Amino acid sequence: NTAGLADDLDIEAGDWYNAAKVEKSIYALTEELGKRGYAFVEVEPELDRNMQTGEMTINFRIKEGARVFINRININGNSRTYDEVIRREFRISEGDAFNAAKIRASRRNIENLNYFSKVDIETQPTSDDNKADINVNVTEKSTGYFNVGLGYSTVNGALVRTGVTENNFMGKGQQLGFDLGISERSQDYNINFTEPYFLNRPLSAGVDLFKNETDYQDEASYDEDTMGGRLRLGWKYTDDFYQSVRYTLRQDEIKNVHPSASVYIQEEEGKYVGSSVGQTLYYDKRDNAVDPKEGYFLSFGNDVAGLGGDEKYLKFDVKAYWYDTF
Repeated sequence: NTAGLADDLDIEAGDWYNAAKVEKSIYALTEELGKRGYAFVEVEPELDRNMQTGEMTINFRIKEGARVFINRININGNSRTYDEVIRREFRISEGDAFNAAKIRASRRNIENLNYFSKVDIETQPTSDDNKADINVNVTEKSTGYFNVGLGYSTVNGALVRTGVTENNFMGKGQQLGFDLGISERSQDYNINFTEPYFLNRPLSAGVDLFKNETDYQDEASYDEDTMGGRLRLGWKYTDDFYQSVRYTLRQDEIKNVHPSASVYIQEEEGKYVGSSVGQTLYYDKRDNAVDPKEGYFLSFGNDVAGLGGDEKYLKFDVKAYWYDTF
């Protein structure tokens, strides 16, 4: 049944011939047929050019196979990463009708994990003509990072910064990071942890802890300490549309104020508590989150302080990115 397939074409009658749009139309037709449960479908364009009028007729020939169901999903090459970390990114399950679009979406999800240098998904027929196996072949790569840097700042003097980040902690897909920066006038420490499937549900939960000590004695005759933490929770409405919420509690302290300091700084001496809640909406239509070549990314976030604590503010953050190849 080809009803409605014309709506998926990327070209229309009267357009200039464009080979790239023909390829996109083939892809779109294959996607739509996959959604209808047809496997091993081939879409071939037949071009009939009229030399006298300079017009071209394009016929898309569809070679249809039978409805096929998923027999088994086999995962190979993941010596470190747990099978479950990969399987939970699939949008199709064993026993479901074959759906090429969902398989492509699954591959995109696995690639976006950024745990593998290569992800191949192939369909393998079985002895039963109505069933097919899905073989997932991955090549693992390093997911841990260690950085160290030395420098000099006219404000903070000599400084050193080091950090360790593991994006696939113990092969469970968890993220763990520690960052430390020390200079002649400041020290800061940051620890973060994220569980992408909290309570075995598609909920991302995380915690951040931070502390900063800064010496402003030379220019303003006081020291400042900041410490606090943040709780995060995120979920997906679809693979492209997701949201996160956060709660941040921090304490800022102005201390060691010298008698010669500005009267405004002397008035600020003491401890202050900041309490804020925030959320961010994301809409991600990139072809690949790690190495995007086309698509777009949108986010909108806002934070509100004043639910307890000494600070009150309202902050908005909007981001938009567009990717294309020329």
